Amino acid sequence: MYRHVNINKVVGPAASPVIRERNSSGAGEVIFTAAEDCYIFLPGEEPIAWLENRKCADGAILVATGSTCAGIHLVELKGGIRATNWPDIKRQLEGLLHNVRALYAISGLTAPEKIKAYVAFKNDRLSKARTTASVLLKMPVGLGAQTLGPSTDDWERDTISLLDHQNIPLVKIQRNESGNATASLV
Repeated sequence: MYRHVNINKVVGPAASPVIRERNSSGAGEVIFTAAEDCYIFLPGEEPIAWLENRKCADGAILVATGSTCAGIHLVELKGGIRATNWPDIKRQLEGLLHNVRALYAISGLTAPEKIKAYVAFKNDRLSKARTTASVLLKMPVGLGAQTLGPSTDDWERDTISLLDHQNIPLVKIQRNESGNATASLV
C-alpha cells in the first residue's frame, strides 16, 4: 500500500465494495452493492501533505462507467452520532473529498460533480426526538444559538455542504450490534 492512498478495483455486474472502520474502537464494515465497476479509495497512513485538512473519512467509492468516473461516494463509520461530533464527521468527509479531488488533479482528470455522503453508525443521538408534546419543542428561554452548540440542521435535512459542493445527499446507515451494515450505491 502506498503511504498516502490505496486504490482497489472491484469489478463485476454485482460489485460489492467494502469500507471498514480504521479505528479499532468502532470496528465494523459496510458492504455496498453496486451495479457498475467501482474503485475503492482508502486514505493511506499519512494524508496528502499539502492539504490543510488532514482528517479523512474511512473511504470513498468511485463508480466507473466505461472509462470515466460517474460519481464519488464518501463513507464514514461511527459508533455514535452526537451534536458534539457531527462537525468533526463533516470535516472528515471534507478531508476525504479533498484527497479524492487531489488524486484527480494529479492524474489530470476532471472529478465528477455527482457526490453522495454516507454515515454509518450504531447509535443516533443527533436526530431530533419526534414528539407531539409542544412544550418539549419550544426554545428554552435565555439560550442563544451559541449556547445550543453546533448546527445539526443538515443531518435532519439529509443533505450537507462540503467544500464548494452544496446539497450533497446524505445517506444514514444503521449498523448492527457487531458494527456491520449493508447498503446500496444509488
